Amino acid sequence: MILSLTVKDQLQIEEIAMLLKHTAGMGCVLFVDCSGPHARESVEKGIQEQLGRDHPVTTINLTEGERDLAARLREHLATLSASPPIYFIDGLSEIVSEEKAGDHEGLSHSLLQLNLSRDFFTTNRLRLLFWLDEIVEQELFWKAGDFWAVRSGHWTFRHEADLQARIAKEMAGREALLDAQNLDRLVQERREVLQRYEQLRPDDHLGIAIARINLAAGLLERGEIEEASNILAKALDETRDKVGPEWLSVQGELLLNLGHLHYLAGRPEESKTALREALSNFERIGDALKKATALRDLGTIYQDKGGPSQAESALQDALTIFRHLHNRHGQATTLTELSRFYRLRGDLSRAETTLQEALAVFREIYDPRNEAISLQDLGSLYRIQGDLSRAETALQEALAIFRVIHDPRNEASTLHFLGLLYRDRGDFSRAETALQEALATFRHLHDAPSEALTLNDLGSLYRTRGDLAKAKDSLQKALIGSRRITDLQAEASTLVQLGTLFREQGDFAEAEEALRDSLNMYRRLGDTRSEAITMGEIAALDHDRGNLSSAETAFRKVLTIFRRMGDVRSEAVALLLLADLQRDLGEVAQAEALFHEALVAFRQFGDVLNEARTLDALALVARDLKREDEANRYRAEAERLFRAMGIAPPTHPPSTERARKALPQQRQRGLQRKKATRGKARR
Repeated sequence: MILSLTVKDQLQIEEIAMLLKHTAGMGCVLFVDCSGPHARESVEKGIQEQLGRDHPVTTINLTEGERDLAARLREHLATLSASPPIYFIDGLSEIVSEEKAGDHEGLSHSLLQLNLSRDFFTTNRLRLLFWLDEIVEQELFWKAGDFWAVRSGHWTFRHEADLQARIAKEMAGREALLDAQNLDRLVQERREVLQRYEQLRPDDHLGIAIARINLAAGLLERGEIEEASNILAKALDETRDKVGPEWLSVQGELLLNLGHLHYLAGRPEESKTALREALSNFERIGDALKKATALRDLGTIYQDKGGPSQAESALQDALTIFRHLHNRHGQATTLTELSRFYRLRGDLSRAETTLQEALAVFREIYDPRNEAISLQDLGSLYRIQGDLSRAETALQEALAIFRVIHDPRNEASTLHFLGLLYRDRGDFSRAETALQEALATFRHLHDAPSEALTLNDLGSLYRTRGDLAKAKDSLQKALIGSRRITDLQAEASTLVQLGTLFREQGDFAEAEEALRDSLNMYRRLGDTRSEAITMGEIAALDHDRGNLSSAETAFRKVLTIFRRMGDVRSEAVALLLLADLQRDLGEVAQAEALFHEALVAFRQFGDVLNEARTLDALALVARDLKREDEANRYRAEAERLFRAMGIAPPTHPPSTERARKALPQQRQRGLQRKKATRGKARR
């Protein structure tokens, strides 16, 4: 959150000086924008007075001599016998102006130099204050987005005459600190600033609103969503009676941030209400950039909360505006959301292309956080496509970035995805460790939607592993959590898992109710892939009930959907389920061919659990065909894989292996007993 403040605001000058003092030995990076020489002179003098003699300042001008900042700093540090001073960095604005005049790619050289130097700044725990002007402010933050996850703050000081036209100007990206200790200190300092405004300047409604926004931003970084929401709501209430374009802008900023916080807290309706009002404000004052931001955020919520047509419209409108404004960061973040939309619609090829485009932009503009988010999404997409090797590479790369930039929420999200990948490989111990670690972080951050999803996937893991009591407990907690926050996507996913659990326990009525409810939710959400998966589970229920004809029709329909989508992993699971049905229909040769097709796919993906289940099924087919040696080989290989995963191999009592020539009605009566002893494919 980047805010415009008057140069006369002594409290903000004190805040900057206080942060520079308190980060001695830890380091920080600050950006201060002054609109003119008098503003710069006044602010610099005020900061140095507050710092006092115990915190000396050294100025480095990048336009004089060597322009490599790291080299200049190394040279100066080598002459010191005491701790490094505070460095004021001049000249970045002039360098950028020269680059633009020379038809360079905006800030390409400057950003490259600064990013290559950031490890040096961090390692040496330097305190740097960059003096900027408006052009660099725009280039650095509009186009570079989350330029540095390690930057500690940004302040904009303008003349009183400029203030009203530039109140509460938001720049892309969020403030972050080098470590949690620094963040805690900054939050406390912002509390003190707010208290001083309220005590000393109670009529300065603008200053108080800005102080509240600053404090809420720090609380959000620390995961305190509810307190941040309450602070912004109070600021909004206090400014509701203010009129004029500047106040519409301030109120729009508050609503935009409130919408984001409501979304994180699992309050979608409140989020949509806040964002729609913010959008209206920005349209009234003609602020195209913030209008695009509000549209993008609305599109994100629509696709999560059941408005597919609204989601695509909002996201495409946002993308059009960002492209018109040449805002690369906005384009990339919107492309990321569009890729998620395409994935939900089942267009995996378009989803990957769009996501790769976003990733390329984030790398080009040096935005590590969003680069990592794109890698996380790619990893999830590759997993759906069955390419577990590429999925793990992308997820591990994302995890490393999130840990470097101290982003616990996204670190936990990546661990969640890795847990699912380990589960697919049959490494259940590693999967549980990753999911439990993610769950602990989400609970600490009060991230209710992510907590519900993680509980759902833990329940799925326990069910696969055969621990049905833990599975039911985890899934019921997930269902309660998703319903409490009105998260249809999470609720539908949990209902599928519960329906499958009920089916495997023989409670067919409960299973059907859960699966039908889930199917209706996915249709409301427009989630084609999940709808097809649920249709497959309903077909499996029909199979277990002995409704073989309807089950076969449904399985073939599901298989066609997955093939059209290019979802090869789900296609392989559908092949396995259809093959199992064909065997029960007495079509042993056709079943064998389908099992072999599924086996090739599972081995290619590294899906060990379904590989073992397919081998076990092939052993039964070989036994049907009186090929005992072949059956024994399949069985031995399946048992080896099951035991390596810590799962007891399924047993097949002779009573369930009766002659395949029995009438269908006779076969159906034994299906329930047989299914209780033979594992189904796991999605």
